[in-house]
Amino acid sequence: MDTNHAPDRRRFIKTVAVTSVCSTLLGKAWNHVLAAEVNLHSASTAGILRLNLSKFPALQTESGSVRLGLNPIRGNPPSGPTPNGPYYPILINRGPNTTFFALNSRCTHQSCAVDIMDPSSNEMTCPCHGSVFAIDGRRLRGQANQALAKFAIAFDGTDTLSITIPNLGYSVTAADVQPGAGPGARLKMQFAALRNVEYEVQWRESLNKEAVVVPFSRTAEGGLDETVFTSTTNTTAGIFIERQGETGFCTVAVRVAEI
Repeated sequence: MDTNHAPDRRRFIKTVAVTSVCSTLLGKAWNHVLAAEVNLHSASTAGILRLNLSKFPALQTESGSVRLGLNPIRGNPPSGPTPNGPYYPILINRGPNTTFFALNSRCTHQSCAVDIMDPSSNEMTCPCHGSVFAIDGRRLRGQANQALAKFAIAFDGTDTLSITIPNLGYSVTAADVQPGAGPGARLKMQFAALRNVEYEVQWRESLNKEAVVVPFSRTAEGGLDETVFTSTTNTTAGIFIERQGETGFCTVAVRVAEI
């Protein structure tokens, strides 16, 4: 059964950029073009996590580190912590001269989630059995016998980090819907949702405008009173929104939290 969690805006960072709504489906029925961010990695099923350094004080200086979660963490040592869902937290470490490393926090010993980096030593330690890893994920000592897995990461030289996350990419199909008793046309957005991953719909009037979260309904005629979609199983999600303006860009985004 699907569940809806009330969002805590202080916990979450926007967003993993994904996917496309085809504007040719909508231009005639809505009389204006509605488009979406395009996931350039959809063929490889990857998603792109885009972060602004200005929102993360720890990453603005050398030896800073953050850990970002797409799924909640459960359990305690020695058998945990582990993610309650398919994705381990992502570790992002800053080295010298604006060098950044993005790592899978899954320890290569017994799969506990590794802690953020200690800035005094530039080392990360697994809380379960004490394996130690370097800033770039190399295994230094302990029972782990391999390095942490790396994610591809790029820095635009100013403020934005882009991290490629395997198996996170997805596509969105869209169709306009006229509810029988509703106030006007709605857009049905359908996409493959992963277990315990939180999704939201964002709208921006133009590419240089800040995105805003759009409320949605689970039905064509229901109240637009939800802002977060999550499911306890992998499922095909179908949600409905109303037009937000004359023109604009619509995106289904994954929410991540610093954990």
